[in-house]
Order: sequence, then structure tokens, then C-alpha cells
Amino acid sequence: MQNEFFGEPAGRESLLAASARINEALELFRRHGAPVLVVLDEEAPTRVPGDPSFEPYEGLRLEGADRRVHKQYNNSFWQTELDALLKGAEVDTVVVSGWCAEFCVLSTYRGAVERGYRARLLEGGIASDSAERLRMVEQICPRVGADTLAELLRAG
Repeated sequence: MQNEFFGEPAGRESLLAASARINEALELFRRHGAPVLVVLDEEAPTRVPGDPSFEPYEGLRLEGADRRVHKQYNNSFWQTELDALLKGAEVDTVVVSGWCAEFCVLSTYRGAVERGYRARLLEGGIASDSAERLRMVEQICPRVGADTLAELLRAG
């Protein structure tokens, strides 16, 4: 959910809808003291730390305390400190959201499962420039909606 992706007309509507849902989830996570980790993709030569296009979309309600993880592969766990950060925070459930459903989101979801996390996609919180591929990813992965997410966070 980096600025670069919002500059393209393809997928923009999907990105905006997902951003709204992600902001709702961010509020729930903060209310319950759950960690928020932001993954930033350096995979393309155009995405360079420090460049405005690299930064998270300004419409997301992020805070300075949110940990940032830089990645170079679709799977946010591959060759990053994400797993260590989650284990350090004693996290056992991962809620994945973002762009692009059929690439980074699906790869990260699978990476979480492979590492033993209970993983869910944030319902309505993933985006793609292909409605067909977005639906496919939503159909093959378990999702969690706002009501269920609130219950899970309350339960600890």
C-alpha cells in the first residue's frame, strides 16, 4: 500500500476501498494494544527508500510507533526480520492486507502459514488491478471481518 501504486489508474478503486478497511482494522489493533507492522516493497527499481513513491499511502492512518519492514520479494517473510518481530511480540495470528492480492498478499499469507502462524486475510482489505484474481485469492484463503477481528483481539 505504497504511494507508487496509487498513481496508476488500474486498481486505484480497489486500493482506495482496501485502504478504508485497513484503517478500520488499524483502529481495532491499536485499541487492543496489538502490534502493527508495515511492509514496504523495494522489489522494483522505482521503489527506493526515501523517495515519496516508496512511502506508505498517506491515506493510511499509520503512526510513528508502527514497525516498518523492508522487503525485496513477494513473501514479506522471505529474508526479512518480520518473523523475528512477530515472535518477539508473541504474536500467533497474522492478519494480512494490502496490494497486490495475487502476488505479495498471497505469498505473505502462505509465508505466515509455513512459519506456523494462524493467518487470515483482512476481509475487504486486499487490493488488485484484477477483480477476478482478487476474488480468487479471497476464495482460497480464510478471511477475517471487522466483527470477528474485534472479538479475536478482545480474547487476546
